[in-house]
Amino acid sequence: MNSLNRKISSIVILCIAMLQLIIAAARYIDAKTTLANPLIPPGLKDAVANFSILIAGCYLLVIMLSVYYLWQEKLFWPVTIISLLIMVGLALFGHQIHDYYFRSIIKA
Repeated sequence: MNSLNRKISSIVILCIAMLQLIIAAARYIDAKTTLANPLIPPGLKDAVANFSILIAGCYLLVIMLSVYYLWQEKLFWPVTIISLLIMVGLALFGHQIHDYYFRSIIKA
């Protein structure tokens, strides 16, 4: 894989992570501003915010790794593997992470 292909794949990973970060940030802002319904359990606002912060933090790590590679042009394979593992892990285990934050509120 030549240098141009490595940069392109790192940019693709960076763009995907940035879009997911924007989605998580919008979910956080929405949770903090519009969850004012009295029928919503009191802890739901914090659970949505904490869940969104965790997801945003994971995607921020992927963004930092991609920017590191584009800046240094070193360690392409470890950076790419770690980035893809984080993104695939969030995709596969997002439901379990969601349940961890919301289980106690839904049962209450």
